[in-house]
Amino acid sequence: MAVGRSERVLMPEERRIEIRGGAVTFKVLAAGHGAPLVYFHSYHERSAWSPFLDLLARSFSVYAPAHPGVAGSAGIETLEDLLDLTLAYDELLGALGIEHAHLVGHSFGGMAAAEIAAVFPARARSLTLVSPLGLWRDDAPSADILILPADELAGVLWRDPASRVALDWAVGSGRDPDDIAAQVESLQRRSSMAKFVWPIPDKGLQRRLHRIAAPTLLVWGGIGRAIAQALASQGAAVAVMDLLPEGGKDTVAAIATKGGRATFVHGDVSRWDDVDRAIAAAVRELGPLGIMVNAAGVLDGYAPADEIGPALWERVIAINLTGTFYGSKRALAEMLPRGRGRIVNIASVAGLVGSGGGAAYTASKHGVVGLTRQLAITYAGRGVTVNAICPGAIQTGLRDNSTRILGADAPVMRGVGGDEAAVRAITPAGRRGTLDEIAAAACYLASSEADYVTGSTLVVDGGWTAR
Repeated sequence: MAVGRSERVLMPEERRIEIRGGAVTFKVLAAGHGAPLVYFHSYHERSAWSPFLDLLARSFSVYAPAHPGVAGSAGIETLEDLLDLTLAYDELLGALGIEHAHLVGHSFGGMAAAEIAAVFPARARSLTLVSPLGLWRDDAPSADILILPADELAGVLWRDPASRVALDWAVGSGRDPDDIAAQVESLQRRSSMAKFVWPIPDKGLQRRLHRIAAPTLLVWGGIGRAIAQALASQGAAVAVMDLLPEGGKDTVAAIATKGGRATFVHGDVSRWDDVDRAIAAAVRELGPLGIMVNAAGVLDGYAPADEIGPALWERVIAINLTGTFYGSKRALAEMLPRGRGRIVNIASVAGLVGSGGGAAYTASKHGVVGLTRQLAITYAGRGVTVNAICPGAIQTGLRDNSTRILGADAPVMRGVGGDEAAVRAITPAGRRGTLDEIAAAACYLASSEADYVTGSTLVVDGGWTAR
């Protein structure tokens, strides 16, 4: 007797939703629990519900409408073009009571999902496109699946046309000349899709992408470089601002080599004009600003108050605290009109205790924590979350970079960071933290999973401040 885990088979609920006085009818299958997720089919998916949607329904409330013209949805003859289809889908989401959802689209469904996210940005909590129709490079053009013969279509739709799933799909795909019903259905599906995308060579989706209000990230600072790469790997377009240009340019190059979108802006965060110019340039090049990470900072070498000169005090406060304020203020100007945004400020354990730095550094990081809390309660009702991360001892180049930036005013960089034995002694975990661990914390605070998190200080310190 074999004993194993019993897989739960979902039975999606079928609903018929009429809009426009009954002129358009959508067949919608729905199942699951959680945040709403709307799945837009490829026209070549003949099954309205699949094992893939079963998996999604374990974590989300999944809604899978069939496009007008196929699988029980009707009214395609009343729709004029893709924009009209987009308006119809907006009405459908309203009728379903869905205001803000994860949008997932495959092939033509990807084009439809992208258009909804572009025209109605408030509808899109996130956007996932799977092999979206109409997006390709000049050196890798997409096949025109509208006119391909049925016996050539499998080779385009499936990486391995001999796989079981591809062979299952081929049954009833119209490849058998004697199967008249299958040929009629195949022609019906393609003609329905053609109404909205023909001619494919217009690269419609590629032209629409710049209008999508997907998160754009602006980052500066050493830890910020790791965060920039982490968020870029999740699809965010990234602008990096740095006073030391080589680091920022290296970050942008690393993102680009992995296929991401990034740009570099040279500037000083303690100067309002530089911050204003950097964000304006980022928005102009990459699109709306959705995530702001204020990570620029310098150390004060654990210098006590009696050893700190006025110039060192003013410079540390200007970069660490004033720079965070300037970045947050300029980001709010972009986020508040759109009613949504994420601000993540990099503070420090020195923002929580008195043993994390000298007088200037400790005061600046306590200021960042206080600023974060004040901004959070002020703008929570307007869709913007503001949180801080308090790292402990992390392996970075901050000590050397601080010396370069502070120049003649730079103190000797004393303190825990330069002494491995001191790190082990003060940190219960017995080691330094990694940049990846800080980046993971920032990715969480920037994600939709942190919608209800604001005004928090996320401590990533190996237990330092728990003593």
